[in-house]
Amino acid sequence: MGHSFSNGEAPVAVAGERHSWLDAIRGLAVLGMIVTHTINTLLASEWKTGEMFGRSVYVSGLVAPTFLWIAGYAHGLGSIRREGRGDRGWPARTLRRLVLVLGLGYLIHLPLPGTGTTWRLFFGVDVLQCLAVTLLAVIAVEKWWPRRSGVALALLAAVMVGWGALPAERAGLGTGFWPLEAWFDQSGLSLFPLVPWAGFVVAGVLMARWRVPLWGWPVLGLLLLALPSPPFISKSHPTFFLERLGWLLLAASVCRCAAQRVPVPRWLLWTGRESLVLYVVHLSLLYFVPTARWIGPVLDPWLTGLAALVLTACSMGLAWVWRRAWNRRRDAAAPPAGKGGPRGVGAG
Repeated sequence: MGHSFSNGEAPVAVAGERHSWLDAIRGLAVLGMIVTHTINTLLASEWKTGEMFGRSVYVSGLVAPTFLWIAGYAHGLGSIRREGRGDRGWPARTLRRLVLVLGLGYLIHLPLPGTGTTWRLFFGVDVLQCLAVTLLAVIAVEKWWPRRSGVALALLAAVMVGWGALPAERAGLGTGFWPLEAWFDQSGLSLFPLVPWAGFVVAGVLMARWRVPLWGWPVLGLLLLALPSPPFISKSHPTFFLERLGWLLLAASVCRCAAQRVPVPRWLLWTGRESLVLYVVHLSLLYFVPTARWIGPVLDPWLTGLAALVLTACSMGLAWVWRRAWNRRRDAAAPPAGKGGPRGVGAG
């Protein structure tokens, strides 16, 4: 494996880290996601010009890499805990969740009447599919090559990032079978193909498993930002990946330091833990209700900001209601205390 999972750190400490700063960063990413989608959908086209808007687009473009990197880092922490317990089996619960995420990724783009989605777009790869398939590949590598999985994952990340340096006509698979080609598509129909987006997931896994110290995050980020970058690059080019990973690590180091020194609001931690539910709910409110067609891209910046606040509040409210209903159903199905163990143990 190249690097051992365990260095004597208690599993409880790893779990505490995740619930303090990792969920806080994910919560901030959720808020950024909702604002970004609101702007893209409702802001009038005459406001989508100028340097200020261009800078906001660049910043909002860091939301998806953050989600992918966090998912990889959280998986890496989970691998450390499992290794510390001596658990070398397949993580069945994680596999079921990833299959669910993969299915949701396709279900959201189901070409229902009035949505404007086609079957070609349905098979396009979005962020959920990219995340799920990448982590499934990571788990397979960890189980099939446990002693060399670190090296194998580093090579996987290098391939996913380096592939983007190929010309667009050569980067595709050229099979003529779109459901397969979509995973490596560089035309834009796939919003998050594996090249280079899988690299963010694997980078998070490796940083957790190799226990990169906190001081190394900004150092690595600055080194990546210092690399030469051409004035215009495609989203598949390695410099696109390296530059955004650099900014991501700088922002993550600031958030992690802040979360260790000041209390993180409970609502923000909850938002991070419910990121998948909020992702589905806010997209449903925007496109399936369908808010986007009722309002259209006609709002000025102030009204767009107000719409983002309303969408965030409604999404969080519906997610809270859904979670309460889920917990009640789970608790009702749990065996009573004294008849099969403590109530609720192992659930969730």
